[in-house]
Amino acid sequence: VLSYPLQSSEYNDIYIQAYKLFPDDAVVRNNRGAIALQAGDRLTAHQSLDEKSEAPEMLNNLGVLYYQDGNFREAVRFLRMAAEKGSAEAVYNLKHIFVIDATN
Repeated sequence: VLSYPLQSSEYNDIYIQAYKLFPDDAVVRNNRGAIALQAGDRLTAHQSLDEKSEAPEMLNNLGVLYYQDGNFREAVRFLRMAAEKGSAEAVYNLKHIFVIDATN
């Protein structure tokens, strides 16, 4: 996977195939969810991401997913959990949400 550019079709295809082989693997599920988020496929993202996860990457992706769904309360909840676990990306996303909310 690492030999392909991030977000390339080859990179994405490998994770889609990996999900078929290892549907319970947290890293595979998170990557499949991230790919689905980037493609705008929120249904697949919901099916892939595990709300019981302790992994900051998955919690961040759940926050982004709920933000895209318009569920800001859940978005902030998951992003805060991810930020508390050390996710710099979640901190950035939280700041972004509050900036957008403040301008509306």
